Amino acid sequence: LGAIVGITHVVSEEALKEAVLERIPAGTEEMNIKALNAGRKADPEIVIHKAG
Repeated sequence: LGAIVGITHVVSEEALKEAVLERIPAGTEEMNIKALNAGRKADPEIVIHKAG
């Protein structure tokens, strides 16, 4: 999700973070935010190439 939002900007990063935090199990917040940030920082060329 982080990679898709990082490329498309379809929603704000803050809105994505809030939505994820509302839906994940308690105790997994840090791990999930780290995953979102890693995806957001992913190279768009790699993400697009892998998806296509």
